[in-house]
Amino acid sequence: MKFITKKNFTISFGMCYNLCYLLHTDAIRTINGVYYHYVQHPGSAITTQWLKNRFNQSNENSKYVFRHLNRCTDEVMKKEYYPFVHLGIMNDAINAARRDNPSLDIRQIRAILSKDILDQSFFLEWAKEIINSKHLLFRELGIISAMRTLTDWTYYINGNYIRLRIMTFFIFLLRAAKKILKFIYDTIKK
Repeated sequence: MKFITKKNFTISFGMCYNLCYLLHTDAIRTINGVYYHYVQHPGSAITTQWLKNRFNQSNENSKYVFRHLNRCTDEVMKKEYYPFVHLGIMNDAINAARRDNPSLDIRQIRAILSKDILDQSFFLEWAKEIINSKHLLFRELGIISAMRTLTDWTYYINGNYIRLRIMTFFIFLLRAAKKILKFIYDTIKK
């Protein structure tokens, strides 16, 4: 995978190319198996740079895809589905940061997002659009995953920790109710 460095950010050509290419396809087919192997060497310049500026680089990748999407003619797709593209790109960076540092909590992630992303206006504009796409989130992700996404992203925007804790508790109750209902259904079914 090749990277191009421009000022303070790095763009992954592979990721951006794939996202832009997918915008112009009619169908996608998956195959079982891993046919692409990417090796990262600890301490390499690319790995170190990526870990240091992960959120800013992801925001810049999102901007790159958005600029490409602006050249496309389908305004509905851009307006309605681009928040999902931004969500996917940024969540990938957030999940990678959590995987690399399991003790990282949501308050630390919010602090890093607000400190490391240079173009805060682009990030916040599309973070708000993620929140405004509630109907699609519920349709595509289901109730519990959509609630978790909305809760996290609302916190990234406004920083209201009490609201975050209340919503997290509500999601916990939904998960518990889902498990209880499944148990009852399975018991009755037998």
